[in-house]
Amino acid sequence: MTDDRSAVSPSAATDGQDLKSPVAGQTNNSTYAALPLNPDDIPEALKALRRFVVFRLAKKESKPGKRDKVPYQPEHPSRKASTREPSTWSTFDKAIEVYSTDRADGIGFVLTDIKTLIAIDLDNCIDTNGKLSETASEIVGALPGYWEISPSGRGLHGIFEGSLPGPDIADNDSGVEMYGGGSARFITLTGHLWCGA
Repeated sequence: MTDDRSAVSPSAATDGQDLKSPVAGQTNNSTYAALPLNPDDIPEALKALRRFVVFRLAKKESKPGKRDKVPYQPEHPSRKASTREPSTWSTFDKAIEVYSTDRADGIGFVLTDIKTLIAIDLDNCIDTNGKLSETASEIVGALPGYWEISPSGRGLHGIFEGSLPGPDIADNDSGVEMYGGGSARFITLTGHLWCGA
């Protein structure tokens, strides 16, 4: 990672909601439910970009009990979106409109070809007491900035200004993933800022 670690600036902290476990999602189409969206705390720098999709939860055939987040087009919510096709992305406001009418489980931000942002995904790093794993705590401590709780309520997502010095990193054993703009991906957003320990 480069030395440029300045974060996308977050707004105020969450309102003290209990975020220790997932709560009911929007479409209620599975036993896995996404954390409800808190749009006010998503960084304005991201909201200004026309890079939003919505997602729906779908069964993950390869991992029973897990759910895929399938991207759909905010302009045409019945059609799937592609992280390689900008015509299938839309504005933050349009994504919020679709989400608010119960046609999606959440929203996502497309990282494809953005050379100035890094997204970090820390899976299953929040325990039942709301505490971070040792690895996640070290990463969050080393990279202060915009960290939010993932849709499952058990992980963290971070978005920062900067660039990866090499290819994307996906370490399934540790649950640590880092993505730049080099691959076609989107990251889900909840707006539930992490302010725990």
